Parts: sequence; C-alpha cells; structure tokens
Amino acid sequence: MGASKKDHMQHLAPDWADQIFLKTSNMRYGKGAAWIHALCVIAITGARPAALEIGIRLSMEETDGNSYLVAHIPGVKLKENSGQPWYCIKWNVGEITTHRIPEMLALLSALHRSPDSTLTIRYDAEGISTRLREVSRSIWPRKKYHVSAYCYREAFAKAAKESGVHKTELACAMGHISEESQRKYDGRRTRSKSGKRPRRPFSTAVAAKPVKKERPQMERFKAMTIRKKHAASKSRP
Repeated sequence: MGASKKDHMQHLAPDWADQIFLKTSNMRYGKGAAWIHALCVIAITGARPAALEIGIRLSMEETDGNSYLVAHIPGVKLKENSGQPWYCIKWNVGEITTHRIPEMLALLSALHRSPDSTLTIRYDAEGISTRLREVSRSIWPRKKYHVSAYCYREAFAKAAKESGVHKTELACAMGHISEESQRKYDGRRTRSKSGKRPRRPFSTAVAAKPVKKERPQMERFKAMTIRKKHAASKSRP
C-alpha cells in the first residue's frame, strides 16, 4: 500500500469499520448483505481482495484443549517470488484475540451453522471494493475519501504493529515473503494511558515459505540504486 493509500486512511472516520459493519448488517431488511461474509473475512484477516476470488477457507481446530478459528488464505501476489503461495492465520476463540470483534463473531456464527464446521468464502475482488464504496458513500455522502477493501488490510497491519507483533510473524500473517514488505504499512508500537498494548489482531500465523529478514538500510539503498540503474538502461533506445 503506497503513501497515497496511507493518506486516504487518515481521512476516514475513526469508527469507519464499525459503521460499515452496522450498515451492511442491516441491509436487505435486516438479513444482511449477500457479501457480508466476504467483508467479515477481509476485516479480520487483512487479506488481499484477490484472495477472495480463489477462496478463503475457514475451519475450527482443537489444539491443547483450546479452540481455534483458522483462516487458510491463498497467495495471490507471487510474481518474482514476492509473496507466499499460501498462509494461515489462527485465533484462540476462548480469548477472541482480534481487533475486529463484530466481524469475528459473525463468522463464528456462520461456522456454527455449517454442517461440517467449515466455510469457504469467495467473492469478486473488484466487486467487494465497489460494494464497500457504495455503502461508504451512503453513510458519508459529503466525504471525498471512501472505504475500500484495502482499507481493512491497512487497518490489520496497523493493529498488528501497534500491539507489538514481531516482524516475522506479521510477514506470515500478511502473506509476505520478506519482513521488508511491511515497511509500506503504517503503525508503530504503542500503549494506552493504562499502559496496556492494543489488542492483537490474531493469535498465531504460519506461511508456506520462510520469511526473509529485513536488510540493513544501506544494503536496501544500494539494491534500490542498482534496480533503478538497470531499469534506466533497459529504457534507453
């Protein structure tokens, strides 16, 4: 997510996610929008919208006497080995470790109604952002900036950083192959006035491939300079 999208986030209402969920839940005479599960799953996972086109699978898992909600997320940004082929995010249901409790509870309710306690959620990537912008405009008709699917990914990364999630673990939870990828997302470790850290957005995360450690700043600068020179030489006639 580039600087322009970070600036976009700063113009949203502080409780934008709560208002979007409430409005969406009340659509269609109280039955909820047809795409509400797609909204809920990107809210709690921060997954890229394109992952919805392949399908994000939710299931329940029992480990050491604890119940976990597990999201199996397909990788979608795989060019030049830049992303994970797949990754999983887990939440301890007993602790409800998430920054988005309303969406988590909605998904747990849907799983409870599923015969085999699994749920595969699919939706068009562009469609989910279109639906969100429509709802956003209906809530804030005079605002210039509106909510898209990627706003939830930014919110997920910000919550993770502020709660002190380690870089390697966050990379796994976002489908990154390198710790450096999360540098473009906002957020830093914080504490409330009571001294407590914000709520972690997940319990644990695992990914298909090992995460590469972040390189020193000078090494990153040299690599970027080489890439720019190479690109410039290729563009010359």
